[in-house]
Amino acid sequence: MLTQTDIANSALAYISAGSIASIHDNDDEKSRVIKSVFSSVAQGVIRLHRWSCCIQRQTLSQLSATQINSGDFGYPYAYLLPVDCLRFLELNG
Repeated sequence: MLTQTDIANSALAYISAGSIASIHDNDDEKSRVIKSVFSSVAQGVIRLHRWSCCIQRQTLSQLSATQINSGDFGYPYAYLLPVDCLRFLELNG
């Protein structure tokens, strides 16, 4: 499995910008820059396509009536999405 450092070095090689020893090396400017944007760029790529390795099935927790204002949208139920949810693909039943 590729590490974050491997992915970063592939991107750096693509633009002929050398390489880094570790993405966690705070003394290297390239490492600091890549570490600061890595998560948001990875999440953006994951949102672009239905990557099978990134799909999880989950049972959602229904919110109580005191937690929702059903008058906003006209639906009697609301559900809490998982914290790590990047994209909602489909709803069954």
